[in-house]
Amino acid sequence: MASDNISETSASGLKLVFLAPGMVIQWWKFMFVGSQKTYGGVRQQTRLARSELMTWVYSSVFWLIVLGIGLVGLADRYLPGGSGQAKHSRQALENKCVEMILDEGTNTRAGAESYCADYYRNK
Repeated sequence: MASDNISETSASGLKLVFLAPGMVIQWWKFMFVGSQKTYGGVRQQTRLARSELMTWVYSSVFWLIVLGIGLVGLADRYLPGGSGQAKHSRQALENKCVEMILDEGTNTRAGAESYCADYYRNK
């Protein structure tokens, strides 16, 4: 009988959640083997798609990437110098706007503050 579990990996519960990305990658590789140009390429991709070890490898790499992205996001948000909410707050944008106008030398500080406050109030 046909099975979507190409590598025949037996998993349930938390193990299934961990191995799911690898199983999806292997299913994808097995279903789209037609992109291979040579017989050796087809054999290799099919062999990798059926390997239980590769299920673990693909899943581990997937979760390491997800963990890395999550850690970078947390570090960016909570560590000093990150681009968290304080850096993108409306007040910070208004201050940057005022500084840019003053650098051009086309307006006074009061005029620049008024312009920027009106601009960001309407956004």
